[in-house]
Amino acid sequence: MVTGRVADGKTAFVFAGQGGQWPAMAVQLWDFSPVFAAQMRACGQALAPHVGWSLEEVLRGGDESWLTRVDVVQPALFAVMVSLAALWRACGGTPDMVMGHSQGEIAAAYVAGGLSLEDAAKVVALRSQAIAELAGSGGMAAIGLPAAQVDQRLTQYGQRVSVAAINSPASTVVCGDPAALDELVAACAAQGVFARRIPVDYASHSAQVEVVEQRLVAQLSGICPRAGTVPFYSTVTGEQLSTEALDGRYWYANLRQPVQFERATRGLIEQGCRALIEMGPHPVLAVAMTETAEASNAGAVTVLGSLRRDEGGWRRFVTSLAEAHVAGVTVNWATIFAPHHPTRVPLPTYAFQRQRYWLSGTPAGGSLRRSVVGDRDAAMSGSARGQRWAGLSDEQQQSMLLQLVCAHAATVLGADPAAIEADRVFQDRGFDSLTAVELRKRLQTATGLALSPTVVFDHPTPVALTQHLREEITRTAQENPRARTLFDAPAIDQLTSHIEEPVAGRFKPLAPVARPAVVPLSFAQSRLWFIDQFEGPSPTYNIAVALQLRGELNADALGAALADVVGRHESLRTVFPAVEGIPQQVVVPAVWADFGWDVVDATGWPASQLRQAIDSAARYTFKLATEIPLRAKLFTVADGEHLLLITVHHIAADGSSFTPLFDDLDAAYASRCAGQAPVWVGLPVQYVDYTLWQRENLGDLADNHSLVATQLAYWEHALAGMPERLELPTDRPYPLVEDHRGGTVAVEWTAGLQERVARVAREHNATSFMVVQAALAVLLSKVSASTDVAVGFSTAGRGDSALDGLVGFFLNTLVLRTDLSGDPTFTQLLAQVRERCLEAYKHQDVPFELLVERLQPARSMTHSPLIQVMLTWQNFARQINEPAAGVVLGDLEVTYTTVDTQTVVMDLVFSLTELWTSAGEPAGIAGGVEFRTDVFDTASIEALMVRLERVLVEMTADPGRRLSSVDLLDADEHARLDLWGNSAVLSAVSSAPVSIPSVFSAQVARSPSAVALSYQGDAWSYRELNEAANRLAHLLAGHGAAPGECVALLLERSAQAIIAILAVLKTGAAYLPIDPALPPARVAFMIEDAGPVAAITTASVRPQLDEHNMAVIDVDDPRIDTRPCTELAVPAADDIAYIIYTSGTTGVPKGVAVTHGSVTQLFDSPFDGLPPGPEQVWSQWHPYSFDFSVWEIWGALLGGGRLVVVPESVARSATDFHSLLVSERVNVLSQTPSALGMLSPEGLPSVALVVAGEACSAELMDRWAPGRVMINAY
Repeated sequence: MVTGRVADGKTAFVFAGQGGQWPAMAVQLWDFSPVFAAQMRACGQALAPHVGWSLEEVLRGGDESWLTRVDVVQPALFAVMVSLAALWRACGGTPDMVMGHSQGEIAAAYVAGGLSLEDAAKVVALRSQAIAELAGSGGMAAIGLPAAQVDQRLTQYGQRVSVAAINSPASTVVCGDPAALDELVAACAAQGVFARRIPVDYASHSAQVEVVEQRLVAQLSGICPRAGTVPFYSTVTGEQLSTEALDGRYWYANLRQPVQFERATRGLIEQGCRALIEMGPHPVLAVAMTETAEASNAGAVTVLGSLRRDEGGWRRFVTSLAEAHVAGVTVNWATIFAPHHPTRVPLPTYAFQRQRYWLSGTPAGGSLRRSVVGDRDAAMSGSARGQRWAGLSDEQQQSMLLQLVCAHAATVLGADPAAIEADRVFQDRGFDSLTAVELRKRLQTATGLALSPTVVFDHPTPVALTQHLREEITRTAQENPRARTLFDAPAIDQLTSHIEEPVAGRFKPLAPVARPAVVPLSFAQSRLWFIDQFEGPSPTYNIAVALQLRGELNADALGAALADVVGRHESLRTVFPAVEGIPQQVVVPAVWADFGWDVVDATGWPASQLRQAIDSAARYTFKLATEIPLRAKLFTVADGEHLLLITVHHIAADGSSFTPLFDDLDAAYASRCAGQAPVWVGLPVQYVDYTLWQRENLGDLADNHSLVATQLAYWEHALAGMPERLELPTDRPYPLVEDHRGGTVAVEWTAGLQERVARVAREHNATSFMVVQAALAVLLSKVSASTDVAVGFSTAGRGDSALDGLVGFFLNTLVLRTDLSGDPTFTQLLAQVRERCLEAYKHQDVPFELLVERLQPARSMTHSPLIQVMLTWQNFARQINEPAAGVVLGDLEVTYTTVDTQTVVMDLVFSLTELWTSAGEPAGIAGGVEFRTDVFDTASIEALMVRLERVLVEMTADPGRRLSSVDLLDADEHARLDLWGNSAVLSAVSSAPVSIPSVFSAQVARSPSAVALSYQGDAWSYRELNEAANRLAHLLAGHGAAPGECVALLLERSAQAIIAILAVLKTGAAYLPIDPALPPARVAFMIEDAGPVAAITTASVRPQLDEHNMAVIDVDDPRIDTRPCTELAVPAADDIAYIIYTSGTTGVPKGVAVTHGSVTQLFDSPFDGLPPGPEQVWSQWHPYSFDFSVWEIWGALLGGGRLVVVPESVARSATDFHSLLVSERVNVLSQTPSALGMLSPEGLPSVALVVAGEACSAELMDRWAPGRVMINAY
């Protein structure tokens, strides 16, 4: 429910500059809303002439690397923002005024009517491309101070730092030199002032952009601004401005001048704006607008967003509409809900009140006694419990809540409450994800509050958590004041008292209910029943435990006690028959419940015979339709020594069920030994009650507002596009049908590693489980060659305290999907794992079985759906050499062990437990890995665990290291790789290196008439290309080009550029490629640093070289044709062939020189499957300043093939490039994976493909590799 207060005023649409982007932003809305989709498609078409990528492919591709490019992210944000504005308008939300921050002004201008969509798309594309040229030259930082105070701090930096944006009275952005910014941020932090670097490497809104002024203004000279229909508030001037003034020079000013966002926001508010709605995928201006609104003293001003990060669908948008509606913004609900055929539901206008309780006085400084939170609380509603806490004095509330928190924390940990220090972080005491959830559950029950699943992480000490509880109690009491008078109508009072209030903000309290004639299965049971029907009965889902009993045992009493336990827990005596294919739960009366009790005399048996008997019993095959799901056998091994084996089908119990099972067995055994039946305190509920309660509370899938629909929407988004399965390196191919046979490899890690894991967890506000999850993701990513890794993990599923003492199958499986792309550090990965784990816990109510049903992954009998790897982490404290895991049975000495049923439910299941000494010191991490024996060998799993340990050791030693630096292989494995790999090639005696012109001249002699070069319909034979290059080489030699010198090339892709490159190489000089689009300062640096003797260029860019003292030759210079076409002396192999400048790790460009011999030797040993030959047609797509162009040019020309030069305009369009590849019959294509992702393989069946420059995804390999030579040269 959304509530608010209507404010009479105007509405403004606000458009952000950058920062709200996220992968797949708004894709859900694109798929749901025709209005939004139509506007997005129109934006894509308008952007297409100016960019070399597809808007839809960028957003749907999910590759976050696209959104790190300013020339991609800003146009994409523009499209999302104007499409959201169109959707708001379609839903009745009409802006009275608009405003944009930085590039957001372009979207505001279009929505105001001041620019056509075509002009707006041109502005945003060219403006962002201009910014991209500034990359590496600057930076930006946010400072939490007013602009005036920031100005004072900037005086010491001179022109190195300036104000870029004034966002609010308390927030200013600065930009300039990166080193100076670092100094400023550090100085602010030292003084307690908020300051942080903004993750960009340019300094927009500063003097650094002046280098692009002339060109940008010229490029935008053709736009036609017009009078708008909505008032436009400029953040360049800070005032309302006519949109007719938004010409090319204005848009340069928009990039150059500081952003006057605070001033413009004040202008909106002064003109009566009371609702500021941000159009964007995530609100980034809300804080700044709120600060300005509060400082303006204009009364209530509502600040809203449209979508949120990872909430980009219709539900989030409708919520924003509701938030706007309650603030007074007009929303046309009839239009919005018309497709859903809504009906009106009458609601009562009186207060809901189920039951009344009266607070008695509590002495000041009172303690947490049963009189305050006693047994009556169990019968009280959540709000009633909250009211009782609210009725205490501040001192009482603080003292008693702190005692409550410490007491429950101690209970969860199994510790003494006195050992829980009020100021110590929970994680330091050993809390992890599951124990945090358990503490939260207990506190909810005790206080009646609805607490976040992450509350223990958000408030990490008992004191902080106590303060949060106090704040929530106060807030809840204010929102839900206790009624002080009785209803006048008793009948109405009776009716409303039966309306249940939610527990934990989600579920009604669990209580016994009337049972229908047919009881359905729980969701978890349904999946196991289906598997049993589909695959046939098997021991795959058996849980077997063995208790080694030493002492005087009463076997008859033990058998009777087991019968008592089976009688107490209905789940242990439930069968699952199906009527007309529909399964149901049928509870067998206790007197008929046969659990196969048998006492076996095993005295004198050899150990192997006993082991075989135990294994056979553990692998018992249950007939679920007719047999109860529990079997028990007692083996008498010797006098005073027995072994009790209990086997339970998972459909009736989970791992947590054995605690109440053995507690009850101990109580019943004591009673039976005394000659009487146990006197039980009745269980609050049975499993049937849970089943009905779960289905009722999850709600109807068809109801978009139900809990199950809401949480399923999260999971659908979180798992969208996930690979069908993880490609694990198996020892054998997967069989057609998984047989579930399993093996186990033990795990024993040292206490030292356990401590390192815990330390990293503490330092990053995570848990040891999360650290191991992150390390496992790294391992699986490396062995599967995938950056998209999904691992399953479990939650107890016992969200209501009534389930604590019940045997049953409550466990739920969640999916942790990890994105390892972009080579993050372990710290960054751990932060992602932590965030996604916590989000998963917030949406843990959706049964895994229902998730599989909704997502409908490809069904296979080869592997499990969604996840093939599971990680379980035992969060209870367990001591080494502990005789029993909390199991007591009379006076007997009990040793508890699990029994390997030699089955496994998926490819790999990691089960790990932390161990402790009796003094509470770390004693290591132990457990095992269950694996499928049909595809894995034991040795392979052992090696896998060694690698996982290696990842943990390296990552915990230095969490700041990049994932790519983690080496999974040991010295022997490296040696083996060298043997298998290219060490023989590297050690072989190679032919003497030669120069490029030498190899090329030989090729000219072999095929002088063959076509060497194609460009825009023209062609050059090898002889023609050679003669043209020779003429230009003679001219260059006259200007000093020779070995040891270099010649600058300011040329776009063209045939003339290829001739120029060959000509320079023939002189013995090195060519220095310079992109004509680079800022003049960058060009000047490269020329000054390299010192070329001459430059080759075209008339259009020649002015960029006017200030440099060297010969400048136009490629169309008529003097070239007058020069001889004879060969020059051949350069040496160790002469420099070319110099390419990189960005440099410090931001200062660095030149890299490459010799002729290095290039020719590259083609001495070509890739397998791609030998050079005259039948090859190569495309030349990459800029000459990119090393990949060398591979393209000489791969063709040194092997006798044809080189097709791709014009600049064609290179920017994936569609046009594809058409060129088809028309020119290119059969060797070299691309980076990012660029290849924009192309379709259709029409290119015979193209050999070389990818390099970055990691290539498995999806891209799957799309392109079949039927062709594909070489990953990265």
